[in-house]
Amino acid sequence: MLCCIGWGWLDWGRSKREVDEVNGRETMETKMKLSEVKRELSNLPQKELITIISDLYKKNKNVQHYFSIKFGGEEAAEELFLQTLEKVEHQFFPKRGHGALKLAEAKKAIQHFEKLTGDKERTLRLKIAYVDFGTKFTQAYGDISGSYYNSMASMFDSIVDQCCKNEIYYEKYRGILFEIVQNSDGIGWGYSDFMYETYYDAFGIEEEEL
Repeated sequence: MLCCIGWGWLDWGRSKREVDEVNGRETMETKMKLSEVKRELSNLPQKELITIISDLYKKNKNVQHYFSIKFGGEEAAEELFLQTLEKVEHQFFPKRGHGALKLAEAKKAIQHFEKLTGDKERTLRLKIAYVDFGTKFTQAYGDISGSYYNSMASMFDSIVDQCCKNEIYYEKYRGILFEIVQNSDGIGWGYSDFMYETYYDAFGIEEEEL
């Protein structure tokens, strides 16, 4: 006896793993390569090509954001930056209720922004905001967990590394980074020690920071 599962006619006796493997192979086989897509598109008249792109724009939010950045310039990039910043802040300090602390969602929003825009400095600012919100949250509500601080520390380390590779970022953001380090005072799990050590290893000690 036969039943229809996924895209193929499969025997009742097959295991779920076998079904997944078959469907997976079929999906891979039916996915067009980029070179094939380019070839097909190059053969289309302009009017049909515009129709396809317009349909794609209507159905996919990522495409909408991409075109907004592509053709909207600086204003569109700033608007998307502010939207992403709000998503990051929402995980720590929502307008209503308490922060859900879904760190993966906050980081995903940052990665999505970077992928769409390729804007390195605004992405850096979002990462800084992530650590800033995270540090202020624990100062306001107390210690969280080791994994929470590991996430903050990892992000801070990547921020410092990026600043050390760019002289403009190095001078422009060292001040706000030191403020975040100072806000980490008293936080446990070795977080505060890590923040100070990482900062001073990268930037040294200025007279005003003593």
